Amino acid sequence: RSDRISCLPPFVIHPDPGPPGGGSGRGAPYVLYAGNLHPYQDLDLLLRSFRIVAAAERKTHLRIVTHNDPSPWERRMERLGLEGRVTFLTGLPFEREWGWMSDAAVLALPRLRCPGYPMKLLNYLAAARPIVASEDSARGLTHGRDAYVVTEPGPEAFARGLLSVLRSRPLAHRLAVGAGRT
Repeated sequence: RSDRISCLPPFVIHPDPGPPGGGSGRGAPYVLYAGNLHPYQDLDLLLRSFRIVAAAERKTHLRIVTHNDPSPWERRMERLGLEGRVTFLTGLPFEREWGWMSDAAVLALPRLRCPGYPMKLLNYLAAARPIVASEDSARGLTHGRDAYVVTEPGPEAFARGLLSVLRSRPLAHRLAVGAGRT
């Protein structure tokens, strides 16, 4: 019965993200992933995609904000030719994570299969920044309105999404405004 049900909404800290569609105030533009480093997150897809982005946009970096030990991933950077282009930010309090998130040029959600709703997506939306997300993790979002939704599973398609947002201020601004509104 409805009088015996309680709904607890997901917890999202929502500090003021500042003006949407801005750009990085921390030097070179960066793509940001925030979350754990477990295999189901498809970080391999993000790294292979970012290798394409890094070759095309020499000043762009990838920041990975996590509470996991990044050492297994750090060892892979040299093999992928990404040394110096990917930075792991670990053990930050959420307020500092939020600062990095709300200043990113693009927020990335590469997860290909998502049986639920990714909590990081709620924070990404609250940050009012452009989002590039794999289709199954972007339920409820509309491509071109509040996210760049990648419908193909490969690194080329995800990189195409990242590059589209990085290279088009109007698109980045539209997605940031749409994400904040959503």
